[in-house]
Amino acid sequence: MSNLEVLDRATSFTTGAYMKAYYKEVEKGIVSYNDLEKVAIYYSASSLMKVMYSNDGICNNYTRKDNLRYDVSAIGTDGIKNELLKNVVNVTIFHKMNDTEEGKCKLKSCNKDFSDDKNAVIIFNNMVTYGLDKAYTMLSDSDILYSMCRLFSNYRREGKKEILDNIASTNNVAMYLNNELDSYYAKYGKNPKLNKK
Repeated sequence: MSNLEVLDRATSFTTGAYMKAYYKEVEKGIVSYNDLEKVAIYYSASSLMKVMYSNDGICNNYTRKDNLRYDVSAIGTDGIKNELLKNVVNVTIFHKMNDTEEGKCKLKSCNKDFSDDKNAVIIFNNMVTYGLDKAYTMLSDSDILYSMCRLFSNYRREGKKEILDNIASTNNVAMYLNNELDSYYAKYGKNPKLNKK
């Protein structure tokens, strides 16, 4: 199973678990479905952050069933960041293809107050202009990293991820950059399964 497939399962699990646990609040009219969905995405993103910031990569928000908790842990921080950056590429190309306001963003610096989509476009622009190192460096800011985790949790859901997967497999720019990111990760990334000391 690829890193993306594991992270898709992880995102689906945490988002779904949160929605199921708190859906009764929608039924009671305490919160809207859209607001619950947004909080579930934040919960899913926070779970990814916990994996990257924990000493052992274990986050108890993931189930042990079918080894999901350990499969996510085995990807490691660099592997997760690689998938986040590939998601940045695909989301940005989606925005550029659809001529959205986010896709037109020319800013050079991310900001925690920007939308996750705008931050993604900024990271993409920096990646294309200054190289892959710059994109990875931008993810060293915890606010920006969390923004890209939210972006991933939002776009890797049913109905959205299929659009991105199509971009990743048919758009020449996306295919090139995603391959470059995978090559960079293979050369410089740390995979805890392969690099145990």
